[in-house]
Amino acid sequence: MLIAVLIINLLLVMLCWWAIWQIWRLRQAIADLREMLYWAESQTECLPNLSVTLIHQRQSLQVLRNYYQQTLLSLRQGQQLLSLITVGRLLWSQAQTRRGSSRSSGTDFRNRT
Repeated sequence: MLIAVLIINLLLVMLCWWAIWQIWRLRQAIADLREMLYWAESQTECLPNLSVTLIHQRQSLQVLRNYYQQTLLSLRQGQQLLSLITVGRLLWSQAQTRRGSSRSSGTDFRNRT
C-alpha cells in the first residue's frame, strides 16, 4: 500500500512539474507577444499618414491582442488546474495518513463491548 501511495505521489509530482513547465513556457510566449505588440504599436503611431498597409497592420495588431487575451485565459485556467491538482494531492495525502493511523492504532470500533 505504501509503495502504491508513493508511486501515485510521484506521478502527481511529475504532473505538477510538467504543468509548471508549461505555464512557464506560456508566460515566456506571452512576454514575447507583449513585446511584439508594443513594438508594432510604436511603429504604427509614429507614421503620420495611414495607408492601406497600416490599416492591415492595425488589424493584425488587433488579432494579436485577441490572441494575447486568449493566452492569458489559458494561463489562468492552467493555474486553476494546478491549484486543483495540488488540493487534490493534499486531500489524498491526508486521507492516506488517516487510514494508516486508524489501522495502526489497533482500535476496532465494531468489536466494542
